[in-house]
Amino acid sequence: MKRLFALLAVFTAALIPVTEVFAEDPPVPQHEIRGKITLAGGPAGLSGVTVSDPVLGNRTTNSAGEFSYGLHDEGTPYNIGFSKPCYSISPSGAAGTVGTGDVVLGANATELTYSISGTVTNSETASGVAGVSVGGSAGSTTTNASGNFTLSGLDGHLSYSLTFSKSNYVLNPSSTSVSMSCQNKVVNSAGYQVATVSGRIYMRDHDQSPLIGAVLDFTHDSNPAFNKQAVTDTNGEFEITQVRNGDYEVEVTKELHVFRELFEPNPLHVEGVDITDVEVDAEPVLDTKQFVLWNGFINIYSYLELINTSSTESLTATITLRDIEGNAYPPIQVAISPLDKLDLAVNEMQGFAEYTYGMLEIDFSHHNFDGGIAYYRQQSSALPFYDFAFLVPFANRLKGTAYVTYNKINPPGFLYGGVLNWVSVVNLHPTQAKIFTLNQYDRNGVLSNVITGDLEPFERIDLPGFIPGGDELGMNEVVAQDPDTPFILANMRYGANNPDGNPTEGYSFGFPLLGVSPSAKVIHAPISRGSNALNYVELANGSSQPLPVTVKMFGNNGVLLATIPDTLQPHAQKHYDASSVLPPGGSGLVRVEAANGGALLGQSMYYFIKSNGRIASMYGSPLRSSYTNKIQGSWNLYLNMSNWLRIFNIRNVATPVTLRIPNQFGGMTVKNYTLAPRSGIDLGLHETYNYGTQLNAYGPLEIETPTDGAVFTEMLRLRNLTPPWGSPTDPDFAMPTYVR
Repeated sequence: MKRLFALLAVFTAALIPVTEVFAEDPPVPQHEIRGKITLAGGPAGLSGVTVSDPVLGNRTTNSAGEFSYGLHDEGTPYNIGFSKPCYSISPSGAAGTVGTGDVVLGANATELTYSISGTVTNSETASGVAGVSVGGSAGSTTTNASGNFTLSGLDGHLSYSLTFSKSNYVLNPSSTSVSMSCQNKVVNSAGYQVATVSGRIYMRDHDQSPLIGAVLDFTHDSNPAFNKQAVTDTNGEFEITQVRNGDYEVEVTKELHVFRELFEPNPLHVEGVDITDVEVDAEPVLDTKQFVLWNGFINIYSYLELINTSSTESLTATITLRDIEGNAYPPIQVAISPLDKLDLAVNEMQGFAEYTYGMLEIDFSHHNFDGGIAYYRQQSSALPFYDFAFLVPFANRLKGTAYVTYNKINPPGFLYGGVLNWVSVVNLHPTQAKIFTLNQYDRNGVLSNVITGDLEPFERIDLPGFIPGGDELGMNEVVAQDPDTPFILANMRYGANNPDGNPTEGYSFGFPLLGVSPSAKVIHAPISRGSNALNYVELANGSSQPLPVTVKMFGNNGVLLATIPDTLQPHAQKHYDASSVLPPGGSGLVRVEAANGGALLGQSMYYFIKSNGRIASMYGSPLRSSYTNKIQGSWNLYLNMSNWLRIFNIRNVATPVTLRIPNQFGGMTVKNYTLAPRSGIDLGLHETYNYGTQLNAYGPLEIETPTDGAVFTEMLRLRNLTPPWGSPTDPDFAMPTYVR
């Protein structure tokens, strides 16, 4: 044991010097790597700068722009870079080793600005487009001659709106949003030239009434995708936008109108410049398919009057008689020489019958015709005078909604006042039954009666044209449920010679009023106190809105006799006494101007009274417009009739007028007149020696003026009574016919 302890003591003693040989080295000095990024021009630091070292890692500057990598030994290498989007930092970094002190780095940061640039090109020519306005929140500039633009000084952090525009160009994109994202951006646009084409279409009358609903088709010479179409508005105006460059054939259409171009050239050349002066005027024409009503009741004898108004082309008419149910009888065909007239006895046609009624369907070979169906009712075969005679002129088929007025009374002062009104409606659809509604309004425009029913193809119905038990004045409105259905609307007024309105003592008059779909703003009619007649102008408003009108009455001497401003309430009717302003035997014209087209209708009504207080005769002249500078009509000197041709200058300047009548000697009678402003003349064409006309004959006539729509014309066939049947001053009948 003693030996063991001795060895341990020796060993322990030996270890003490060894411990003194391996003592620790002193620590290596460390220093901080740090720095600050300062905004250029000031002491403020820039936060958010990325500070990166491939070994030491990444740091981000704080709000003071400072960063730190902490303590590192002397001799530690570093390679630090600085970066932040949208900034230029100088120096961009630093490299080295940690020395005997802290590493303090610094840099200045400058915020960068950016630009949006680009080019606007013409997509059709690939060339740059100069003068394009470039705008939006990025500022504004204009493209140079090469179509280039630049918007500078933009904040790289923001998004900007950008717009492109140039008059008469369509550009794509025309607007966009650009996010800068600290980059310069390139935005291009491309487009093509366009133009706006506008103008108006109006009627060939003195007042240039607007034509509503005319269709204009612009057909491009090479690219159908560029074709355009427009429809005229209530002012007759149209506007077509974004019309591409090129040549366009312009065609104007509206059913039963012919057009005359007043612009040059056609084709119309479009090249990026607006065109505002496209003007076209229009003239209504008669449809080559016509329908007139025949009547086998009350001993009426009818003649179909056919006039060829062409001076060069023969006219062929194919006439088909249809009965009350629309059944057709074998047609007949007639030919009329240029500037000639033919009368055809309807009562002699196959299918005509008494105590029934029907319709004539006439197909003409061209549009240059006129005429109608004349009704004559003789008092009896033993008496050489007539209850009435009137002519229903040719008129185009109606569609949609149409109007005709009614009147059951005569003016004050007449002994008897019964007036029958029969409204006829005919469905002209050749194969389908159609539904129609008859709305009857009183004189104040109050809807008081409604009748709805269906009519088979070519079926006709006659209804009382007044409100049963209601107002004695008013208006009939017929509405086709299918707006494209053609139909006829007419009101036949018959005056009776006894107080209760029944014709037990014969008729004093009969005349037609044709249904109309109003369109014109200005319409005219003759006024007269010939044979001391009473004359009333009846006006009605076919619209659902009040209609301001101005009524002016002129004498044949051009003197303005009356001006009456008024307002017609919706669907209402008013009468104006023209005989109160005319001298006995005087005549003239009424002009009615509405605030807008599409609503006004009316007629000028004449009443002749016998010495016994009864009505001798009566007739109505529809208010209408005058068109073109050549108008045609006819004369008829059968039945010992007088023929009074009325010509009235509706202009404010003197107007030359030429009258031409093919005469009985194979030549042409030509008369020239000059009418003072707003003046008229009544010509007695029964003066055969003066006009080359002939008794017991008929024929055409033509009137020409230098200006379209300068005169209003009408022919009045007047037959006076002869003793012992009456005074030579008492009309047996008075029959107006169109000269148009």
